[in-house]
Amino acid sequence: FKSEPYMMPLDAFPDSFGKDIAAWADRMSNPDPFDLSAPARALRPATLESYHYMFRRLASALVRSEALPIERITGLAVFFDQQVFKAALRPFLRGDRITTDAYAHKMATQMIAVGRHYLGLEEADLAPFVQIAKRLRTSSDRKMGARNFERLKQFDEAAMVQRLLNFPEEELG
Repeated sequence: FKSEPYMMPLDAFPDSFGKDIAAWADRMSNPDPFDLSAPARALRPATLESYHYMFRRLASALVRSEALPIERITGLAVFFDQQVFKAALRPFLRGDRITTDAYAHKMATQMIAVGRHYLGLEEADLAPFVQIAKRLRTSSDRKMGARNFERLKQFDEAAMVQRLLNFPEEELG
């Protein structure tokens, strides 16, 4: 007896939601260098895919928590009501299924970027969402990730640092 997946498929939502996500992906993968509100560089395919999952997770959270009926999830702008934003993020706070608040913080900051670069929201309009994201930030968010920390440990040895510094000269010689 499989349980129903928490994240709903994209085609379960109104067509306009999928079309808005596709328009966002096009803007983020092909930014106009002359548009000052566009991102400075294109997002990588893996990043675009992670955003797609995030949009579906947040929209699914709204439907599953009954904060918003599915037919009202018509585009990405729907998330930029403070109550909707909070309701979408609440299931991803630390609890039985989730062991850290870092994921909720990451999703909040990603949605703020969507509001800024895709929806063209002014900083004053984004300010309440920025405040929510700051409150979700944990002290562990400010530390280096375990993977990066592990990779940099090799430079604790003076011999490795010296080897790195000598590398350009050895390559030329």
